[in-house]
Amino acid sequence: MKTPRHSCLPQQNQVSRPSPFARLLCAVLSFVLPACSLVAARAESDPPPLRIGLVRLKGASTVQVACSVDFTVTDPRKNQTILTSTYLEPITVFARPEGMEIKKANGQSIKVSGIIHVVPNKQPDGLLTLSTPNRSFSQYRGALEVRRLSESALSLVNQIGLEDYLMGVLPPEMPDSFQPEALKAQAIAARTYAERYRGRHADSGYDVCDTVHCQVYTGSAAEKRNATRAVMDTTGLVARYDGKLIWAVYSADCGGRTQSGDDPAIGKAVAYLKSIPDRDGPDKPDYCSGNKSHTWTKIFAPRELEDLLNKKLKPALQGLKSIAFCEYYESGRVKRVEIVDGKGTRSITGFEFRHTCGTTIIRSAKMIVCTTEDGKICFEGKGFGHGVGMCQWGANGLAKDPHKFTYDQILKHYYPGITIEKLR
Repeated sequence: MKTPRHSCLPQQNQVSRPSPFARLLCAVLSFVLPACSLVAARAESDPPPLRIGLVRLKGASTVQVACSVDFTVTDPRKNQTILTSTYLEPITVFARPEGMEIKKANGQSIKVSGIIHVVPNKQPDGLLTLSTPNRSFSQYRGALEVRRLSESALSLVNQIGLEDYLMGVLPPEMPDSFQPEALKAQAIAARTYAERYRGRHADSGYDVCDTVHCQVYTGSAAEKRNATRAVMDTTGLVARYDGKLIWAVYSADCGGRTQSGDDPAIGKAVAYLKSIPDRDGPDKPDYCSGNKSHTWTKIFAPRELEDLLNKKLKPALQGLKSIAFCEYYESGRVKRVEIVDGKGTRSITGFEFRHTCGTTIIRSAKMIVCTTEDGKICFEGKGFGHGVGMCQWGANGLAKDPHKFTYDQILKHYYPGITIEKLR
């Protein structure tokens, strides 16, 4: 299909990668040595376990739980053991009008009240595998809390140590192919974020959730070697400013300049979340330019954009006439958008505009709007995400030649004035 031409017109009135014995020995050592290091690291002084709300599994009417080792089901309210099972015998938990029902593989059925804990008998080696009607396989370290929400819905909470949690966070948050120092910086940012936000969802019975609202957490099935090594190599390290844990927010690609923390996406006007250039100078490449989609273009027919906006915009537009970007932040992100339709003019924030269109469609608020020669609306932008705090693609660029930044240098670049300390 021929690519439409989209030279920008003025913005006014726009609808804009030895021997068999030696190989075996190396393989064994590569598994055993990291495991030993991890156990030693855990022994130092672990913080209390985190409670992770498995929001992606929330509301399931039933969950099947299997384990890689023998396990025990308890009633935490009565401090009683309900049943024990072997790794060969999964259980299925059902939400019922009067409570919950647990069925073993041998057909045995037990009625319980509104909450149970499923705990592997050998931690941290035991892995729990969960299956629900909507998700066939999810695997987690730690323990599982199952709580009845209603007669047809369950809530699932993973109780897990901080370092084990991070091994399930890094792979979905940063590519495992990234430079080791970038992965270490990500591990520290993610650890700081988790501790700072501990208790964020206390009203729902857990600390943080497993989605982008907190940090994406996919459990042990997604663990990657390089990410795990980064977690182990930075065990217990966090970022602080004036002695306090920082709001360690991050995004994929800042587009060449980070956004200050007072953006509505974050709402944290703090000294270490400033807008800073992510390059060596005006004519130098962005540190994050290694991202293949660092620059992007999105083109809409006017009616197509109107229909997209009307999925969320209230009141609905009636005959889109023009879109103009009227104010910008220092970072180059759109601050205010004016939309003109058949009923008049309305003003919304750049944050609202991006989220109304969809954050994977309009990848960043760092953009301009123009019209194509055939009257379509064209958005040309840089970056992906809100742009506040650490830029992940920028961190990877800084870890490479010629900069060769270490993890602490990366973090201090994106969060000026911080210190890297042991969690206490």
